Amino acid sequence: ITIAEFFSAQSAIIPKDLPPFHPKVIYDLGANVGVASLLFGSLNPGAIVYGFEQLPENQEVCALNFRNLPKPSEAFPWAVGAASGTAVFDCQNDSRGGRLESSPHDPNLKTTGKLEVQVYSIGDLITKKGLLPPDFLKIDVEGAELDVLQGLEQHHQNVRWIYIETHGDDLKRKCLIWLETRGFKIWPGADSTAVWGGRC
Repeated sequence: ITIAEFFSAQSAIIPKDLPPFHPKVIYDLGANVGVASLLFGSLNPGAIVYGFEQLPENQEVCALNFRNLPKPSEAFPWAVGAASGTAVFDCQNDSRGGRLESSPHDPNLKTTGKLEVQVYSIGDLITKKGLLPPDFLKIDVEGAELDVLQGLEQHHQNVRWIYIETHGDDLKRKCLIWLETRGFKIWPGADSTAVWGGRC
């Protein structure tokens, strides 16, 4: 289902009216097994892609998929949030993933276990871990979307495009406010939870 969502001829992930964009550095936050990374990497062959996935079984497959992307693209076993540290990750009993325990609770997301994960803000990924600043962010982090945006700090100025899967109406509203106050134009995504923000 995930492969079809991104790669089928009927895929609506990228809106038809979205202006062309050619990022050089892509961050895939909530990478799962790396399907979105493969799509955006294939559409932008010269881009460096960094993927972030905490669930060990997903991260293992994600790392294998990243072998198809040019170096120094890499998949990391880290969460991304507002600040660096450690956090508890609520896991599902299948490969769809989970959520940081501090994220708003989604009654549709059933979790069966917990693990401690390393969390970095994007600001610290750049200044302390030495990753290149992103110009495109794909964010699907089960309720921590606003935390990710807040963790950009001053580096939001580097970002030209953002794709966000939001989880809840209030969270979507806050993410839209964040985008609009920083000069992003908004495009609706494939469903009511998704939004695109761009600086053309």
